[in-house]
Amino acid sequence: MVYPAVIESRSYNAVVGQDVINTGHGLCLSGENKLMRNYLKIKRVYLKPGEMHFAESPTIVTTVLGSCVSVVMYSTRNGVGAICHGMLPTYKGKMSFDLVSSEGLRYVDFAIERMLKKFHDKGIAESELDVKLFGGAEMLPNSQSGTNLTVGRQNIEIARKIIDARSLDLVTFDVGGLQGRKIIFHTHTGDVYLKRLRKTEYLETLE
Repeated sequence: MVYPAVIESRSYNAVVGQDVINTGHGLCLSGENKLMRNYLKIKRVYLKPGEMHFAESPTIVTTVLGSCVSVVMYSTRNGVGAICHGMLPTYKGKMSFDLVSSEGLRYVDFAIERMLKKFHDKGIAESELDVKLFGGAEMLPNSQSGTNLTVGRQNIEIARKIIDARSLDLVTFDVGGLQGRKIIFHTHTGDVYLKRLRKTEYLETLE
């Protein structure tokens, strides 16, 4: 079966006047100087493909997705967040013995398990996590594995399979389609801002 290049999404609130979509509870930046100064002091991280970021202190993480997917996890009780940038669906190594591998973070299944392990190590149960899923655009041809699924669709499918199998609470998703996405994740609030990218915008991020 060949899947159409359609966007699947849930739970969005548009930010008025901006080409950005807020996928969380909404972050209102007041014009008051104190609030703005605090916002500007927050640590910034650019997440590259094949990386994962786990934050216990306020951090704004930005990444750009094509066929890759990002899974975002957030604990409201602890104010702790994590995000990955998975490039390919399935890790071929020994998952249970190799969770320290940085190479494994290139793979969606491995990256999700690594994030869950980080939360577990901090005493945060999987049932406490709000999970969000983004990316998986139709930007690469079908793999040579005999499937009709593109790399983007395979990434989406493996992420959803694990989320369902672990009974994680998927509160928001925006996946598929033909456009890249820019993701901005506020680790301390759980808010995610998403901008769909025109092809020229996406290509500029690769230069």
